[in-house]
Amino acid sequence: MKKARKLLATALSLMLFGASAVTPASALAESETAENVIFKDGYESIFVVVGTYNNKYTQLRCYSPSASGKLSAKKVVMTDTSAEYSYGDILVCSDEPELTEVYPYKNDPVYAHAYHYELSETTHLDTLGNCTEFQNTKELTVTRNDYAGSGYWSFWLSDDEGAEYRYNLNYVGSQYGVDLTKATIGDVYTFAMVKDTPILPLSEAEPAVTTTMKQVSLLSGDANGDFLLTVADPVAVLQHIGNRDKYCLSEQGLINADVDGVAGVTANDARVLQEWDANKGR
Repeated sequence: MKKARKLLATALSLMLFGASAVTPASALAESETAENVIFKDGYESIFVVVGTYNNKYTQLRCYSPSASGKLSAKKVVMTDTSAEYSYGDILVCSDEPELTEVYPYKNDPVYAHAYHYELSETTHLDTLGNCTEFQNTKELTVTRNDYAGSGYWSFWLSDDEGAEYRYNLNYVGSQYGVDLTKATIGDVYTFAMVKDTPILPLSEAEPAVTTTMKQVSLLSGDANGDFLLTVADPVAVLQHIGNRDKYCLSEQGLINADVDGVAGVTANDARVLQEWDANKGR
């Protein structure tokens, strides 16, 4: 069993990682390249589990090579509920997948152009593994997001070296394991990558940590920290003395309020502060 799993992992790496993968003779003929094996006969498409559709059906992204050699993606719904999958599972079928284009909201003026493909229940998919176990990954930053209507979003992403990528999706009816529609500019996601294409966000964005510096009054006598010397300061001292649980002065406020030359804040400090306030302007 361990040997079989090792061979499976090796084959999957060859199919998904590209030319950098090591190619043992037992798994790949010398005349074949890793690019050929990714979508060779029997594996013309790969399916990645991205969430659910209408909270009921498994939702997939189907990746196939386009005429340009890049991977194109389709939104696919699996109506067969007999199998259970996890977010990021990679599925393949040995035969051409049978897909039917569906416009579920064609009479809705808001989402009339939203569509997906339904996978025939007669199409059998095999699970090869999960993106978290086998894929190359990249930290990508959201640099732009556009909404085109009918639930269609486009996300522009960049890596640390400035290379740009694009990830499109349609959120109508979708519940995603990692929801990019909540992303804002500057958010960073970890993506699984195949053929230099981001195929799945693996982790939620980490919110930017902002540090705010709170200004503190160092003014002698400013017990309440409002940067002023008023009658409110001796009042704050007396309230602190009378009920520290409710009117406790801040650490800096205690330093500011200790003005009578004797260590510790007492009623005498309040008396001195009252005198300061009374003598203002004289």
